[in-house]
Amino acid sequence: MNSSTIALASQFNLVQTYLTRYFMVPIYIFGNLGNLLNIILFSQRNLRLNNVCAWYFIGLSLVNLLIIDTGGLSRSLPFLTSFNLETTSIIFCKCRLYFVHFSLILGRYFICLISIDRWMVTSFSQSIRQMSSPKFSRYLIIVGTCIGVIFSIHAPIGFEIKNNRCYAYLNTSYGAFFSFYNVLSILIPIIIMMLFSAFIISNIHQRHRRTQPRLRGLRNSQEAPVRATQHIDVHLIRLVLTQSLTFVLLNISFVAYAVYDFATSWEQKGPDRQVIEAFIYAMAIHPIYIFCSVR
Repeated sequence: MNSSTIALASQFNLVQTYLTRYFMVPIYIFGNLGNLLNIILFSQRNLRLNNVCAWYFIGLSLVNLLIIDTGGLSRSLPFLTSFNLETTSIIFCKCRLYFVHFSLILGRYFICLISIDRWMVTSFSQSIRQMSSPKFSRYLIIVGTCIGVIFSIHAPIGFEIKNNRCYAYLNTSYGAFFSFYNVLSILIPIIIMMLFSAFIISNIHQRHRRTQPRLRGLRNSQEAPVRATQHIDVHLIRLVLTQSLTFVLLNISFVAYAVYDFATSWEQKGPDRQVIEAFIYAMAIHPIYIFCSVR
């Protein structure tokens, strides 16, 4: 690399060092504490027995911890110390990527299950509501986890260390698969969340239209429980929309980068452009770890 490229790389490295040290590391610490508290909260017996979503939230918090600690913290070490196993140990490179991709895909699976389960419990169909059961949820968790364990084997197979970087090179057949996988693994959950969020809102609006005429014939003492139920419904709408919007905002940047990276993978790129794209990649992947930490 020429002197201008080295200077550019040094500037970007300095930016990442400050960002990691003063922003991302506190986020990871907060994320560990928050996810541990979620596990303790949703592990309470009354929640596990009466709320199917509690099982999904426990699973989601566990995989978030795995993402933060195997992905985020290990990614931060080179910017905090001179220690970087990811570019010196092929075993660490492959194992880290396996656990990161396994936990990412499983976490998105749990997010989809939470949205679908919320739609089930707000449905007017008794048969659909009955599908929201602890037995069925445990079955979905076990099957999804087993599929994730097997499917994620592609990561250690396709990744290798080249040019001091643990990376899947996109001008290969695996690179094409990996690009489509990155895009679809985010777009599909977004579509599912938005679709079932719309279904939930529709179900709740229908329920309000059915209960509103009854309120006119109720006394104040009888009206209070109904109003309380409506307040819970409004909170549910806000929660669903907030979760969907947060997922979109904190994951869409990586989708955009993956599409760009694949579209330009056959181009001959100069040293300066490679340095800039490596920095953009780092900036695009940080929001994914933030989502796992603060959700």
